[in-house]
Amino acid sequence: MKDYACCIDWTKDVMRVLDRKAAADFFTTEKPPYGFVKVNFNATVTPNRTGYGMIGNDKDGFLLLEGVGVLKRKL
Repeated sequence: MKDYACCIDWTKDVMRVLDRKAAADFFTTEKPPYGFVKVNFNATVTPNRTGYGMIGNDKDGFLLLEGVGVLKRKL
């Protein structure tokens, strides 16, 4: 398995493997139904720290919540 230093490296490899239609489906997000919140969460893990972030949107794309953090400890 390849060791990715940053997310863009992983994304480039995905784009090389997937065809255009599959890649478009992979990166497309759907709006949540009325009364629900869509939460997107991302994390980056390295040997010495872990960083994460999240956002939450309603059906109109309005930003309802956000958060980021870093855990500084060895895995």
